[in-house]
Amino acid sequence: MILFYNILQLIVLLCLWPLIILFIWAKKKYRTTMPKRLGYGIKKTISTGQAGEKCIWLHALSVGEVTSVLPLIIALRQNMPRARIIMTVSTSSGKKLAETVASPYVDSIISSPIDILPAVYLFVQRIQPDIYIQVETDFWPNLSTILRRKKIPQILVNGRISEKSMARYRRFHLFFQPIFKNFAFLSMQTENDRKNMLSLGISPEKILTLGNLKFDTVLNKKKNPLPDFFVRLAREKQLIIAGSTHPGEEDIILQAFREIITENKNARLIIAPRNISCGAEIQKKARELSLSANRRSENISEESDVLIVDSLGELIHFYKLGQIAFVGGSLIDYGGHNPIEPALMNIPVLFGKHMSDFREIRQLLLETGGALEVSEQTLVSLCNQLLQSKTRRKEMGDAAHRCIEKQQGVIPRHMHYIRQLLDG
Repeated sequence: MILFYNILQLIVLLCLWPLIILFIWAKKKYRTTMPKRLGYGIKKTISTGQAGEKCIWLHALSVGEVTSVLPLIIALRQNMPRARIIMTVSTSSGKKLAETVASPYVDSIISSPIDILPAVYLFVQRIQPDIYIQVETDFWPNLSTILRRKKIPQILVNGRISEKSMARYRRFHLFFQPIFKNFAFLSMQTENDRKNMLSLGISPEKILTLGNLKFDTVLNKKKNPLPDFFVRLAREKQLIIAGSTHPGEEDIILQAFREIITENKNARLIIAPRNISCGAEIQKKARELSLSANRRSENISEESDVLIVDSLGELIHFYKLGQIAFVGGSLIDYGGHNPIEPALMNIPVLFGKHMSDFREIRQLLLETGGALEVSEQTLVSLCNQLLQSKTRRKEMGDAAHRCIEKQQGVIPRHMHYIRQLLDG
């Protein structure tokens, strides 16, 4: 299968190389990152270590994976202060966030290699890792094969398999199964994720259920306070935080807020789109509904009805200031986003019915009274009820926090297995 993969790669490159080069040249983000992802100048961008020091290569796909793995990165640095930690990230937004939140704990942050044999070989030769840690997803056959041949242990942390991913893994079973088998172990978030991996034919002894790294966020997250303006705003207004929202549901949220503010004039909406480039479009839609709206990147005003967070790495701090949190990707058929961060901030958590990617956490929060499932029809009434009852908000917020707190201890479990591989 790996031979077929590389032959296919070669055919595509030979046939389409003029178009590929033209495409890269036309897109600035690819023009600046592609040479590095092919291995050019890699010696200048990766720090070298001293003899005898362990080297940990940690790979995250994008913003979500960078956020998830941050508690583990901090623990690795605290427990292995002399280790060399190299972090690769696939997307430009993920790399930007990593440079903001992870740079104090790692030695280098670089774009990940394109999965072409020469590029991957250059990266592996330069980094010389003692272990490769992959976060959640982003499996590549050439990288995995070279690591296996060089006898470098590979592990997956915070692994999860969404319904869409499961369908893809089954369809391309012959392609993915050899990659999964190259891993020393696969640490899955939930028992359901473990069962999905077992159904793909992976040996049970390779699959662990160590939990979601985000459960330990509060214990490890470096503080990065927001400007005083937002802290003051939270004291004077009632903030509804809509996090990781998507096109389609943002219209629903804005329309709902227009109704909410007629009954609760002290309410303000802080909306953080999953794709921060959507900020201008959300601002336009808010103004079309006669809502005053400003973006975080602009001059902001206390009089704004809607504040749009078009920045990276700040959502968790906005959750700390909120009275209500709504978790995006759940009013539309996307699969939802992780509700752990708002739950840890002691505020009521709301989400729609489309939470298939976080089924177990959703169920835990609903059963313990820390969350409510909403629809387009009930969003307004439930928000109004919560805004008008401080007691109910506190009860739900405390229940949400307790629910997540009971799941903590994920980092020590991961550190145990990582140390075993490094010491072995």
